[in-house]
Amino acid sequence: MKKITENNYIRAIIGVVLLSAFTHTVILTLFGLLHMDFTVLNIFKILDLDLFFPQMAIGAPNFIWSYLFLGAEYVLIYLLLKKK
Repeated sequence: MKKITENNYIRAIIGVVLLSAFTHTVILTLFGLLHMDFTVLNIFKILDLDLFFPQMAIGAPNFIWSYLFLGAEYVLIYLLLKKK
């Protein structure tokens, strides 16, 4: 696998961010399972966009849109990294 950077400080920051995001997702998933409230897994809610647009975190269609948004982010980042 190609390294994004050779700088160990930046690689450590990337690792911390990824580990924190993974831990956060596991905690939200467990909370959703325990309370049968899967709205906590809405990407718009995780990104706190619901603070500005409260309706984004409500309802099944917005839940689906949030994951389509996440997929679009993935494709964009993939394409940007692929160009390098």
